[in-house]
Amino acid sequence: MSTEKTGYLQLNIWAPKERLFLDEWNENFETIDREVENTKKQLSETTTNIKKMITYANVVEKSNVYEIDASNVTNFVVETENNEDKTIILASSVSNPNALLSITVTLRYLNSASIYFPDNVIWQNDEKPTFEVGKIFMVLFQSFDNGATWLGAVVGNWGIPGFPKPVETIVSDDFTRPNSTTSVGKADTGQTWLTPLGVTGISSNKLYPVSGEFVFVGFDLVSDFSASFDYTIGGAEDSSFTFRTPSASTQNRVFISITQNGIALIKEIGGAKTKLGEYLFTWGTGETHNIKVVAKGDIFTVFLDSVQHITSVDDNPVKANKHMYFTLYQYNSAITRVEKFRVESVE
Repeated sequence: MSTEKTGYLQLNIWAPKERLFLDEWNENFETIDREVENTKKQLSETTTNIKKMITYANVVEKSNVYEIDASNVTNFVVETENNEDKTIILASSVSNPNALLSITVTLRYLNSASIYFPDNVIWQNDEKPTFEVGKIFMVLFQSFDNGATWLGAVVGNWGIPGFPKPVETIVSDDFTRPNSTTSVGKADTGQTWLTPLGVTGISSNKLYPVSGEFVFVGFDLVSDFSASFDYTIGGAEDSSFTFRTPSASTQNRVFISITQNGIALIKEIGGAKTKLGEYLFTWGTGETHNIKVVAKGDIFTVFLDSVQHITSVDDNPVKANKHMYFTLYQYNSAITRVEKFRVESVE
């Protein structure tokens, strides 16, 4: 009897403690469940954000239409890869009509692709922006009416490090004008060809010597440039193309000599000539070759038909002078021709 009572009492004493222990476990499990649910929610939100980031990343790299949601992003990058035109759409799902929306578009302008902005953008000074190849532009958009209209402005631009500068055409002339035995006229880019010696003319959209010794001069150019032209040789003449000289001088200059034996790069100072390099070949009467010279300070490079044949590094008194001219001696005016004249900038 005593033993049963003791056992009964023991049971009544420990049972509440066991129930208390179980209640604590239940509370712990409920807490764990809540944490798990919160973690699932956070993971879901993180996954959604990652998907959004992936979506935007894919849009930036792959799409030609950029629909920018002002309620989700404030900064956006557009890059004109593959020279493909880009269309930018500004959207908003913000329900507050008084919300100030602001988006900054960073445009990496790598080529001459067209950028199309929405018609509801009011540009600063009512002027749509233009973009220069090789620069990064920061374009700011703000809306005070939930995206119905946007105020747009280019707030800055910077050169892309290492990006090659676009080639600038300084002089271009295909001589596409009526035949003349008295005048060369103006280049396609507007410069006037001067003829201080002899008579020059145009024949079938080509420059040619009419009589005497012919000098064309007067182009004031940048210090560094490339100049090229097609030359058809008439026979045993000795013509030249001067590309550095203070004036129409044949006493102080750097020039390319053109003969039936080939081409040579020559410096002439005070009438004394120094050959800086040459490329010998038989140039047959009536043959046409392209000649190109690149002048960068003291460095001169000469090409024949796009192949480099002469390179010279020479410090000389006329290295900074920028005039250029042809000296064409009339040997066979029915054949000797100059065409496709180009002068362009170089880095």
